[in-house]
Amino acid sequence: AIDAPISPTMDGPAEPGVLLTVGTTKFDELVAAAATADFADRLSELGYRWLRVQVGIGAQPEFQGETTLDRTWFTLTPDMPSEMRRASLIISHAGAGSVMEALTCRKPLIVCVNESLMGNHQEELASELRDRRHLVLTTPATLCDALSELDVTQLEPYTDFDKFASFATVVDEESDALVDRTGCLVS
Repeated sequence: AIDAPISPTMDGPAEPGVLLTVGTTKFDELVAAAATADFADRLSELGYRWLRVQVGIGAQPEFQGETTLDRTWFTLTPDMPSEMRRASLIISHAGAGSVMEALTCRKPLIVCVNESLMGNHQEELASELRDRRHLVLTTPATLCDALSELDVTQLEPYTDFDKFASFATVVDEESDALVDRTGCLVS
C-alpha cells in the first residue's frame, strides 16, 4: 500500500494526487495504461483524489470508466517542477531529465520504461536508480501492479541535490559497462 506523506504546499491543494509525465516526447502506451478504469480504480482505492496526465506531443488520453478520481491532461508546461511538487506520487517515463527532476522533488517515484526504444539506454539508468532504491521501475503493462507493490518506506530519498554531478556519476558507472575494450559503445 502507498503511504505517501501528504502535506500542503504553496504549489497546490493538500489533496493526494498523482502526476504522470512523458516529458517532451510521446509515450502513448503509458498514457493509455493510465487512462484505464482499472488504473483509476486502483488510485482511488489507494486514497488518491486526482490524476494529472502530461502527454507531451502524444495522443490525448481516452479516460475509461466511471470514477471519483478527478482526471485531467495537458500537453506541455513551462513549469514542470511546480506540477511535480503538487503531486503526492510521480509516475514518469524513463527520460533522464524527467527522472532526475522528479527525484529532486523527494516524492515517491514510479518510472515506466518504454520498451519499444532501440538500445533502451533509459532503462539502464532507471535500473541503476532502482537498484539504489530511489524509485520503482515498471512498464505500461505492469503499471497497476507497480502501484500495488509500491512501498515508500523502502525507497531511499534522493539527497544529492547537485543533480548533475550525481547524474554524471550514474552515467559514468553505467557507461563503463557499455563500452568494449576498443572504446566503442556496445549496443
